[in-house]
Amino acid sequence: MAHYGVGGLLFRDYATVEFEVDDALTAAGFPFPRAGSRTVTQRDFPATIEAIRRETLETFGPGYDRP
Repeated sequence: MAHYGVGGLLFRDYATVEFEVDDALTAAGFPFPRAGSRTVTQRDFPATIEAIRRETLETFGPGYDRP
């Protein structure tokens, strides 16, 4: 799914979100997209979200995301 900005261009053409994961999240097992790097960008979000979903499924079982 594309998210468009001004004039039909993608937001990522204008700016990049980039952050460093701190020690607390690292110790908690944050799923880093690239080994050896604590930097995460918006391009990493889909893989990070999928890793969290897999771990949550393993921890809580099928249906964990249903009310």
